[in-house]
Amino acid sequence: MRLAVLYIIFITLSNFAFSKKVYLEDFSADNFNKEIELANPHDTIVVKSGNIKAESIIIRKPVCIIGENYPSISGKGKDHILKIYADSVVIQGMEFNNSGYSYVQDRAAIRLDSSSRCNISNNRFVNTMFAVYAARSKYLIISSNIFEGKGKGEAASGNAVHLWYCNDVIVRNNDIAGHRDGIYLEFTKGVKISENTSHKNIRYGLHFMFSHNAEYKKNIFLNNGSGVAVMYTSNVLMEDNIFQDNLGAASYGLLLKDIKESKIINNKILNNSTGIYIEGGGKNTFVNNIINNNAWAIRILASSSENSFKNNIIVANSFDLSTNSTMNSNSFESNYWDKYSGYDINKDGFGDVPYYPVRLFAFIVEKNPPLIILLNSFFMFILDMAENIIPSITPPTMIDNAPLMKPIYDKI
Repeated sequence: MRLAVLYIIFITLSNFAFSKKVYLEDFSADNFNKEIELANPHDTIVVKSGNIKAESIIIRKPVCIIGENYPSISGKGKDHILKIYADSVVIQGMEFNNSGYSYVQDRAAIRLDSSSRCNISNNRFVNTMFAVYAARSKYLIISSNIFEGKGKGEAASGNAVHLWYCNDVIVRNNDIAGHRDGIYLEFTKGVKISENTSHKNIRYGLHFMFSHNAEYKKNIFLNNGSGVAVMYTSNVLMEDNIFQDNLGAASYGLLLKDIKESKIINNKILNNSTGIYIEGGGKNTFVNNIINNNAWAIRILASSSENSFKNNIIVANSFDLSTNSTMNSNSFESNYWDKYSGYDINKDGFGDVPYYPVRLFAFIVEKNPPLIILLNSFFMFILDMAENIIPSITPPTMIDNAPLMKPIYDKI
């Protein structure tokens, strides 16, 4: 992937080094279209500040369009604003707004189709349905953009970054808000998502569908309908992210559905309705994560198997672990649980008695959700006491046999 990025940069710089630069002083729709039509491959069009109304602008050759002071292109609400059917196109420093909304057409500010080595960076997208929509494209860079959607509901809004059948795309350092999904991937491979802030989106901050061999690192997913959903996917690295304040009746910090052979490492999962929700799939590893102040820290349905949790810090959650079955094949090893009240006689840092993280009340609520109104009631206290004395429902593999006595506080 790194070689691919270096190749993109080298080819782009080489091509544009021998091109001419045209300054567009009179920024009008006619002049802008004319300059694109007259430009030779790899020419640069520098657009001075200004505002125009235009849509269905088509680029069929490799050109570089650079805006100064964010010249604005406002759509007319009937089509995409800018369509790219070429390789090696650079769009930088522009503002796109008002692409228009439709229930039958995916209207976007920038639509790329069968393109390669394009760079969409340092732009602003305001009140667009889809902002950047890429189909059947590869080796793209979408970086340092600001996305300000105005979506009111899922059906009438689109995604800020939408990738469909794309390979080897970098999505980095973007600020994304107000869309259906902040970043959406479907049938993609080799995508790298890093250092983005995806917040206040209607559905998910990041959404995977059938998108394998990918990674997302050092992102912040804050106050979305749910933080991240990874579905029907394998081999994803999720590292050093923050999932926070994703709250609601069906909200999750991290939702994993039919996902397998992936790694969830060094993340902070804070103040969500459910921290981690797992349904289907398996053979995923969860290591060194902080799961703090969620209603449910971890929920694992019976269809999930062979997931491994090790060296995680699980504190200040209403429920540490919940499941809907007494049969499960997931393992827990050397995690820190703040509700653990065991002892460490030999002072090796691990509890001498196992910890049973599935509370009887949590198991009952998983079967009968309305009973959550009894949380912190005397009835719940009696159930907990009974379960501590005679554990009856905790699945044998849902026991941490050597819980940590102290958390690694420098991780919090």
